[in-house]
Formats: sequence, C-alpha cells, structure tokens
Amino acid sequence: MAWSENARFRVLHVIPSIGPLRGGPSVAVRTMAEGLASHGLTVDVVTTDDNGPQRLAVPLGRPVLHNGVTYRYFPRQIKFYTVSWALLKWLVLNLRKYDAVHIHGLFSFASTAGALCAAYYDVPYVVRPLGVLNAWGIRNRRPFLKKLSLNLLETFSTPLYHHGNSSSILVRDPEQFITTVYTIHKTFRRHQQKGSEH
Repeated sequence: MAWSENARFRVLHVIPSIGPLRGGPSVAVRTMAEGLASHGLTVDVVTTDDNGPQRLAVPLGRPVLHNGVTYRYFPRQIKFYTVSWALLKWLVLNLRKYDAVHIHGLFSFASTAGALCAAYYDVPYVVRPLGVLNAWGIRNRRPFLKKLSLNLLETFSTPLYHHGNSSSILVRDPEQFITTVYTIHKTFRRHQQKGSEH
C-alpha cells in the first residue's frame, strides 16, 4: 500500500491504558501507531497513567515523543472504568483537529468519551472492541454499564455498527483499521483536490 502526500493527515488513537500489565492491547496500539507514523502520518496516542493495580511513571499532560508517535498520558482518578477527567477535557479541546480517530476498547471512560467527541465533531472514527462484544461477556460482566455505554454510543453515533456511509465503523483487526484509515485518507485527499480546483 503506497501512501503519499499525507504529512498533514492526523490520526488519534484513544485507549484507556497502555501499561504493560494490561497485556496485548498495549503492545498492539504502539505497533499500529508506529506503523502509521512510518508512512508519514502524524500519529498521536492519548491514554491514562493506568497500569492495572499500579501507575505508570510518566509525564502527565505533556507530549512524549517515542518512535515517531506522540503520546499524552493523563492521570486516572477512578480505577473503575479508568476514569480521567483531564483526558476528557483534552479530547473536548483537541479531538476535532484530527482527520481520523481509532478507539481501542469499548467499555471504558476513555473509549466512550472518544467516541462521543468524535461523533459530536463529526470526525471519522473506528472502534476496535478488543473482544468485549461476545454474548457471554455482555450478559454476565457488568451488563448494566455495558448496556448504558452501547446506548450512549448508538444514540450519538449514527450508527456505530454500520460499515457503510457512516463516519463510525467497528473494526476487529489491525489490518482492517489500516485499510479503513487509508480509505479515509484517500477520500480526504480527493476533497482537498476538489477544493483547490474551485
């Protein structure tokens, strides 16, 4: 896949935690972000200082550049749902500056806030649910909160699970996300070119 003229295309990853104690998703988001950055895109990751029962020893609220990706960590106030009010404030003030948003996970404060902000600002976004949509988990693990989260997303995203003309797409694997962002990027470039012709 050849990428070109994409230095101004900005992708934001939103994930509740990239702490090593959180396992695979922490590794995957770094790999995806660095892969996109290696193709010349501007890639940022916003997350919390959560690391399971611990906290990450990282600068808070400041950009941290690593392997071509800018990370921003915000303090976790409440362990349950990984709530961070500072992360929410940053999303409200900054998410609209991005061309595409990749949300990792569903049932967390950061994921819900990211999706709602993207929908509000009409920024195309995709959601990688990290396996949490299996029927047993929906019915048996915090069913009320999961139903509330899904209802919020479905109310403000039109609709979350549609893979058509909607700006919100549910994706299940990294390759599909790369393809989706590439498609969004190509559409963005076409709109830019049309605008410059008028």
